[in-house]
Amino acid sequence: MTTKFSDGTPMLTRRGFGTVAAAAAAGFALLPMIRVAAAQSPKRGGKISVAFVGSPVRLDPHVATGAEEWALLRSVYDSLVFADQNLALHPELAERWESSPDSTVWTFFLRKGVKFHHGREMDADDVVFSYQRILNPETASPARSVFSMVDRVEKLDSYTVKFTLKSPFAEFADLTAGSFQAKIAPRDVGDLAKSPTGTGPFKFKEFIPGDHVTLLRNDAYWKNGEPYLDEVRFVYLPEEGAHVAGMLTGSLDMTWWPSGDVLPIYQAASSIQVSIAQSYGYQPIVMRVDQPPFDKPELRRAFRLICDRPQLTRVAVGNLDLPVSNDHPIPPFSPMYMQQEVGKQNIEEAKKLLADAGYKDGLELEMMAWTGRAGLVQAALAFQDMAKKANVLIRVNTVPADIFLSKYWLKHNFFITNWNGRTTLYEMLALAYASDAKWNESGWKTNQMDDLIEGVRREQEPAKRKAIFAEVQKMFIADGPVIVAYHRPSVVAMRKQIQGFVPHPSGWLDFRTTWLA
Repeated sequence: MTTKFSDGTPMLTRRGFGTVAAAAAAGFALLPMIRVAAAQSPKRGGKISVAFVGSPVRLDPHVATGAEEWALLRSVYDSLVFADQNLALHPELAERWESSPDSTVWTFFLRKGVKFHHGREMDADDVVFSYQRILNPETASPARSVFSMVDRVEKLDSYTVKFTLKSPFAEFADLTAGSFQAKIAPRDVGDLAKSPTGTGPFKFKEFIPGDHVTLLRNDAYWKNGEPYLDEVRFVYLPEEGAHVAGMLTGSLDMTWWPSGDVLPIYQAASSIQVSIAQSYGYQPIVMRVDQPPFDKPELRRAFRLICDRPQLTRVAVGNLDLPVSNDHPIPPFSPMYMQQEVGKQNIEEAKKLLADAGYKDGLELEMMAWTGRAGLVQAALAFQDMAKKANVLIRVNTVPADIFLSKYWLKHNFFITNWNGRTTLYEMLALAYASDAKWNESGWKTNQMDDLIEGVRREQEPAKRKAIFAEVQKMFIADGPVIVAYHRPSVVAMRKQIQGFVPHPSGWLDFRTTWLA
């Protein structure tokens, strides 16, 4: 047996270390850490209000779709393993874990004495229940395709759970830490959507849809002394001007993912600090290959040539200094990124390809964008202006997130959307580009990509994995269904009396160590 974590010391994974090293080598600040001065000790008590533009819809942890849901559910639930702000793995509900030499059998040894919010102790049956629920097709969990390598999950004793995989996966522990739906829920709560009940640092109190969610401190939390705050209130304000006003007057304490338009206001305010965590997250312009006109590869290539990526990045993220991406989910700061020439705008070549696709006089089409996520509408309007040069007239239709996700996502032929970062690039690919993925939003389904995703998961040798990732990138560049100009970091603006909080690359809001000065 190979021990993956033998004690409580933080351990940076091979992949996580590579990400940090690559970012440092590129001169990019992966994570500006906010550190509490050594002379200060955390204080107990107090409340904070955190503003979002969008509102959560699903509070069931295993089917949650929106980032607003993941952000708040991080405070209600724990996972087996925790990936910190630098993607280093830490014990959470599992004190330690082991894998077989070939990484096909994983054993997790659970923490004893952990209580769910309704008072019962968490045990192996709850872990088995949670993962079997994720894997059950009737649950319709987005994470089902991500955990498709799991053959069975079984209880060895009250505090030991074994996962047997269909094929090797060296990063399985990372997946239990990073997948947003991989939360441990109690087997005896009938409706998790109405009664979110976990082992996390805060207890669910109330949800007023479209207005707020209130969480209260879990006095029985298993980590001694945590959390410090008495209450966290998530407030939903669709107009970002209300966020700015609240932050400047002090009625709000934090705002999540402020747009590039308002970032300079926060950066100039003496009472506010802006903090950023680089991320695998990205905001692709999606062209559905199973619907016209994007069923023609010439048209997809033409649209990629229309894009001025540096300009689109500036419009979407404002004054943040980000490397330009190249139409695939692998960011330039990843150790899996191959050397490549980033695509440049070429309007004349785009016009030729449009003519080859049967649109020599141009075309008109509708592009869907949704409010509630910084950068999306701005990027859509920027691309609209670029497309005019190639006689492509785009009508940008903006709708709230809940309308977009229910009526247009996975259905419309042309839209811009948002993906939060994950702890593994495998999960980024498996969620959106595997043929059987629930969230295959582009309709791009090829045996070759499926084989490459499977190869990424199976291969344990870093050099060979990088070669597979290179083939993935080549496929996207040659005939991919998305335009990816940038990988968007996780950004928060917060009042300076907030201490002990660090933004997470996934977009989670982790308030366990947060306190008020």
